[in-house]
Amino acid sequence: MGTYVLSHGYYDALLYPAMKVRRLIASDFARAFTQCDLIAVPSPPASPSALVKSGRSASDYLADLYTVPGSLAGFRP
Repeated sequence: MGTYVLSHGYYDALLYPAMKVRRLIASDFARAFTQCDLIAVPSPPASPSALVKSGRSASDYLADLYTVPGSLAGFRP
């Protein structure tokens, strides 16, 4: 879908705002790291036994909710 959107004139309307949001998230992390060396957050929002179900429900998609900001900021494992 990304290729379709970018090839049909929505490049300026969608990509640039998304890049701006990504820069804002990265700058927020950079500002936070001036005050601390580590930001610890849980990986999954539920216990491991609750994640075993994996029926592809909305809760399964939210299992990596806390890892998204780091990915958007450009942090790599």
